[in-house]
Amino acid sequence: MKRSILILLVCITLIGCGEKFPFTSDSKKKEIYETMMNFENEEKAEKAAEEFQKILTELQQRAYNGDDKAMKELEKWGKIN
Repeated sequence: MKRSILILLVCITLIGCGEKFPFTSDSKKKEIYETMMNFENEEKAEKAAEEFQKILTELQQRAYNGDDKAMKELEKWGKIN
């Protein structure tokens, strides 16, 4: 019983300490991009642009530090338009 609880706690700890990475699905990328380019609703476009900038800034920082995953994700963002 103690062993199973210990294993469970270790698993939860490992999952909780996982890498926080701004991966975005292709459909979410397109949604952000289309919302950002929608000039009819300026408020939504502005929020989407802020989210877009935040994601790209994080990815560029990680790519600059040598993260291959971030570089691949940046390439995917470049292909959405």
